[in-house]
Amino acid sequence: LPISAGQNNIYISDAEGRVFAFDQSTGAVVWKQEALLGREITGPVMLGHHVVVADGYGYLHVLSDTDGSFVARMKIGVGAITAPITYEDRKS
Repeated sequence: LPISAGQNNIYISDAEGRVFAFDQSTGAVVWKQEALLGREITGPVMLGHHVVVADGYGYLHVLSDTDGSFVARMKIGVGAITAPITYEDRKS
C-alpha cells in the first residue's frame, strides 16, 4: 500500500484510484478523493503542502493536503507512469 506522511496526516492511495488522508493521531479519515478512480495512480508523495500522484495516462495530479481538492494537473508523459514519484529538494 503506497503511503506518504505530511505534518498531521498520512496519505494513502488504493488500487482503485482513491487517495485518502488519515489523521496521524486518531487514524480518522480527514478526506477522500475519488475523482481518479480507474486511472491506475501511483502512490502519493508530499511536495510542500501538496499531495502528488501520477496516473496511467501520463498525468501528474497535485492535490491540496488539507482537503484533497485539485490544485493542478499536467501531462508529463505519453504513456502510463507506473514508477514511484521521486523528487530532489534543491534548496541548499
